[in-house]
Amino acid sequence: MAAFFTQVLATPRSASRRAARGTMDRTQSDWPGGRDTKEYLGHKKKVHSLAWNCSGEKLASGSVDQSVRVWTIDETGRHTDLEMRGHQDSVDQLRWDPNNAEVLGTASGDKTVRIWD
Repeated sequence: MAAFFTQVLATPRSASRRAARGTMDRTQSDWPGGRDTKEYLGHKKKVHSLAWNCSGEKLASGSVDQSVRVWTIDETGRHTDLEMRGHQDSVDQLRWDPNNAEVLGTASGDKTVRIWD
C-alpha cells in the first residue's frame, strides 16, 4: 500500500540540505544530504505537521495521536527523539522560533497553543 504524504519540506538554507515528509502511515523520513532514506517511527496515528528548526538539526512532528515528537538527527542519520504530551486533541500545526533553535510552538484542535522550550 502506498503512503500518502501529509507534508513535505526541506531544511532552512542555513542548514545542511535535508528533506522530510510526514505520511499517513505515521513515519517521518529524512534524506541527509540526498543519500539514503531514513524512517523515524513513533507516532501512533497520522502525522499532521512537520518543521525543521533554524539550525536544521531537529525535526518536529505533530500528530492526530495528540503528541509532538522532536527528532534530533545527526549528519549520519542517527537520531534521538523526545515525545511531548499536553494537548487534548490532534496537534495540527507547529513552528520553530526562527532565531532560537530550542523553542517550538504548537497549535491543537483542543483550541490551545503551547510554547515548548
